[in-house]
Amino acid sequence: MNVLIHTWWFSKYKGSEFSVAYNFVLEMSKYHKLYVIVESTSYALNDIKELESYQFQNCQFITVKSNMVMTIIYKIQEWLQKKSRILSFVGAYLYLNLWERALYKQLKSDTDLLKKIDIIHFLGPVGYHEPGYLYKLKKRYIWGPVGGFENVNKQLLRHYYSGKKNIKIKGLINNFIINTSLRVKKIMNTADVVIACTNSNKDVIDHKFKCKKLIYFPENMMRIYQRAIMSKIEVEKKYIDIKLLNVIWCGSFVPRKMLNLLIDILKKTNRTRINMTIVGGGDDAALLTELHLNNVHHVGHIPRTEVEKYWKSSHLHILTSSHEANTTVMFEAMEYCVPTIAIDICGMADLIENNIDGIKIPVSDYNVMCENFANHIDMLSSNPKQLMNMALNLREKSFNYTIDIKDNFYNNLYNSIATN
Repeated sequence: MNVLIHTWWFSKYKGSEFSVAYNFVLEMSKYHKLYVIVESTSYALNDIKELESYQFQNCQFITVKSNMVMTIIYKIQEWLQKKSRILSFVGAYLYLNLWERALYKQLKSDTDLLKKIDIIHFLGPVGYHEPGYLYKLKKRYIWGPVGGFENVNKQLLRHYYSGKKNIKIKGLINNFIINTSLRVKKIMNTADVVIACTNSNKDVIDHKFKCKKLIYFPENMMRIYQRAIMSKIEVEKKYIDIKLLNVIWCGSFVPRKMLNLLIDILKKTNRTRINMTIVGGGDDAALLTELHLNNVHHVGHIPRTEVEKYWKSSHLHILTSSHEANTTVMFEAMEYCVPTIAIDICGMADLIENNIDGIKIPVSDYNVMCENFANHIDMLSSNPKQLMNMALNLREKSFNYTIDIKDNFYNNLYNSIATN
């Protein structure tokens, strides 16, 4: 089958959205001829140098050259990035819209390519704000997994270390787009299938729009096949004799990851029984300058391949994010059978079965949440048998989130749409 895949960021080495697109193409190119649209392989716009190093079977990359107007907007956006995050946000979406228009014009004129295409799959960006114009090409159309319909929880937003004003304005813009965008409504109504990346996003879509078919399926999953899942013996060996609980927090230091919440949690834990590793870096790194706590170590921003050694030795994963879809670290933890303790929102609410394979902390008063996190960490550090049971349950769950499952889902979906 010939499938036109729309991505935005694409890289084996960068963050979640980059790797989601890369891993998806790597797998699906084994079954179908893919024509993959890429805007960038780095955080810089229109940077596609990395594509030269990729050699996928049955895959052809499609890019769009910037015209003069797009180049000017890009330069303005770079300048705005230093002045205002919100104006930079608006500038980036203006550039994206111009890029989408240029892409549509480019593909519409390529009649030879269009004749080959059986399905268009708008895979990314995950956020719905700029859905492009490929739906006008009148092909079988899949949109998703798509998200971005939720705003940051107000209770949590009050305790952001920085960026509160920007997030509030983004929330207002988000509500405006949901209620007024005719293009989003049009695609929701006409797409053969819309895939929501979380159940909470699915609920918003179901409430606000009419879809031919709306389903939930996470945009991110594990990177391993079922045969690579840890054995029960390996899991038991890891948890059988814990003298010091190895705990990991992994992510970028940006407001929504709530590094400040982690620090406040650690101040309340019995750190004589844990060894805490913080992996990451970013804008909010200043938070760590005042952190002088025993058994807490910051290893900085390191390549994913190096992070693996910390996952292998970890027993518990703390996730303090206030706003996520299906963050990569949840699935990295799953690969190494490391239970997660997280806030009960967004993708975390979908993936964690409370007190079975992880722990979900309800959104409440900030200090109560800190106490809740700390009490559970202390309880698990003194009760490793319960943690082992969670790890074994997580191992069983992981069979539902392997590459095999993802491949089967999309192959069945493509076949059902193409023959419908």
